[in-house]
Amino acid sequence: MLLQLRPSDSSLNMDSDSLNFPDGVKALVFDCDGTLIDSMPLHYDAWKENCDDFGLQFSRQLLVETAGKNVQELLSIIIERSDVASAVDRDEFFKRLMPGMYEKHHRPAEVIEPVMRIVRAGRKKGLPMAVASAGTRKHVQQSLEEAGITAFFDAVVCGDDVKNGKPAPDLFLLAAEKLGMPPKVCIGYEDAKLGMEAIQNAGFMAAVDVTAFHGYPKLV
Repeated sequence: MLLQLRPSDSSLNMDSDSLNFPDGVKALVFDCDGTLIDSMPLHYDAWKENCDDFGLQFSRQLLVETAGKNVQELLSIIIERSDVASAVDRDEFFKRLMPGMYEKHHRPAEVIEPVMRIVRAGRKKGLPMAVASAGTRKHVQQSLEEAGITAFFDAVVCGDDVKNGKPAPDLFLLAAEKLGMPPKVCIGYEDAKLGMEAIQNAGFMAAVDVTAFHGYPKLV
């Protein structure tokens, strides 16, 4: 049975960088957007303006609800929930969105400090760490580099690397494989329901919902 850890657990003392991880943990795997990087406001602004231009309905709540979906799946959900008179040209939508809208609304990537405390503690303990993100490799690598945290991670797995996105376990399984660790000795960190499900489906030792951390920057 998956262990779901909360900030109140003794194994997650957020007042110190010397965290006491659960016995038997050998590796840590982190989502990127909304977990390591405070990038959800950027995603919202870019998608909202582009959706408005295409007559599609988009909200902060929808972005939070669908966090972890790849961009094609997200657009399908938006179209399904929008009252549009004609079919949306997907190629044109993404041509305008990436990199257009993202460049227009771009801001320097900033880390989510409560999560970075865990990253620093993991490095201090000598635990191998990976990123498992549904985002494109270009976006994920750029975010990690801008935030100056690339060196913390031994592997970076992106949506481009797997067939199935979250809640399928593919991203987390591949991350564990690249770290040379069985899933049962890994802890996964996520901000989204789909991501938590993906960790569970991967058979990890534990899943941590980072949105419950004190000081987490919530979008809604």
